[in-house]
Amino acid sequence: MDMKVTVLSSLDENYCVVMPRNFETVFIFWKFSNYKISQFKNGEYNKNIMIKFFDENRNPVLDISVPYDAAKYYITLPKHTASITASLYLNRNNSYELLSNSNEISLSFEKNLKKEYNYIR
Repeated sequence: MDMKVTVLSSLDENYCVVMPRNFETVFIFWKFSNYKISQFKNGEYNKNIMIKFFDENRNPVLDISVPYDAAKYYITLPKHTASITASLYLNRNNSYELLSNSNEISLSFEKNLKKEYNYIR
């Protein structure tokens, strides 16, 4: 079934959100519009998306390839950074195009220690 491009289907319903679990692990989830999902199903895009994580200076931290329909992951970052953002890229014939950028989150080791210290009391 081909989806017809309409005003509603072309609205930006694609997004990703990153949330900190602790100072080294993040949770990322995303949602794609029905139109974008139909493009995956019709073979216009590779079934895997690329998630790229960047530090506060937009330096690359980690790139991973995951199935587009997984929609959520816990990811342990390879190095500590003060803050992190993620970008989702789609693969069409080995050419990557940006789909969505996440919010920026703070990953504070000190905050984590304070939480544990307050919990111990």
